[in-house]
Amino acid sequence: MDVKPEVCRNWPEVTKAFDSFEPTKLGWDAEGDIDRKAWIFRGHKLATYKLEPSVERETSGKSLEFKSLESVMLDEFQKKARLHISFEDRPELQDKISWLALMQHYGVPTRLLDFTYSPYAALYFALRDRPRDKRMSPPEVWAIDVVRVNDVASQRSTKADQAYAKEHPEPDVKAASQRYARRHLFDQRFFATEYDVLEKEGQDWQSIVSKALEPEEIRRDYFNKNGLVISALPPVENHRLSESARRLSLKRSGESHFREFPCKDDERLQGLVSPHPVHKRNLA
Repeated sequence: MDVKPEVCRNWPEVTKAFDSFEPTKLGWDAEGDIDRKAWIFRGHKLATYKLEPSVERETSGKSLEFKSLESVMLDEFQKKARLHISFEDRPELQDKISWLALMQHYGVPTRLLDFTYSPYAALYFALRDRPRDKRMSPPEVWAIDVVRVNDVASQRSTKADQAYAKEHPEPDVKAASQRYARRHLFDQRFFATEYDVLEKEGQDWQSIVSKALEPEEIRRDYFNKNGLVISALPPVENHRLSESARRLSLKRSGESHFREFPCKDDERLQGLVSPHPVHKRNLA
């Protein structure tokens, strides 16, 4: 399925296109479940540019895989960080997503792509320092339904967990099953506050991101076969990153690409996964 761009030829058309996206929303539906809506945006100076992480561009056509290159650069960056970055700005050594975000901030090639919640910020980066050559491809802004993307990522992470559990089944102990049943007679979710639910969701999502960054063999094989794209916020406690107010898109796949990412069994979408996940705004 191809993504058909919407061409904007003047400023009123640009603002109309941007206003057509629902604002970011976090609330509760009638059944008490989390109701979340969010679009994220990325600007490209040329419409011919791909949604391709910098480390993937660096290794394109070379024998070295991007995961290997990223690992080498991460190790070197961590060793030299103490010479250039203050202690309070350095993440915990095992906090890989924060280190990758910091590397991205300093221009080191990573598997991450920067996005923003503001289409106007994305447009600024699409136009900044752009040559005024009418023969060039027009700039563009990508709009992505990040909630749908993360829903698909969560489903794939669950399937990867199931594949792992199939190869490593837990012992079938009756006493343990009985304790489990008794414990769930009083499911804590029925007594949780809204804060508890959101905090648990955040913890679960961090677990999914961690598994995507450092998967063991079975999960890694599943992700490489089926692809995985995840959206993650940079760490709030790092002012160098939080000042940018940006969102990161993490790629965890050795084969699939952002530009052609498998959705359902018989569907392929240009861009990221969703029934209607991606819109391109070409600015003529």
